[in-house]
Amino acid sequence: MNDKWLKRKRRVFQIIEVGNDLDFTSRAYDFANALAIVLNLAVSIMYTFSHIQAQYGNWLILAEEITVAFFAVDYVLRLWTARFLYPGYREIRAVRKYALSFTESYK
Repeated sequence: MNDKWLKRKRRVFQIIEVGNDLDFTSRAYDFANALAIVLNLAVSIMYTFSHIQAQYGNWLILAEEITVAFFAVDYVLRLWTARFLYPGYREIRAVRKYALSFTESYK
């Protein structure tokens, strides 16, 4: 991989990981991520009420689809940049470690 793409990949990693106060782009991403989580939860709760579902069902589904798409892109970006989270691993092992990291909490 050429140096230009590696720098871009590292920058994406810096943005999607929890940012510091001086990196506006990273902090904006953190805010968007938190907003997507809250919106997704609110939509999921609102959809359980039949009167809200009847009136706003299509909008709620659209909001849920958008937030789930955001989460999917976020996950793919995290897999793509896993080598920076686990610098001691080769790229494929870092991706595998990240993809299976949820199982480590159950050991």
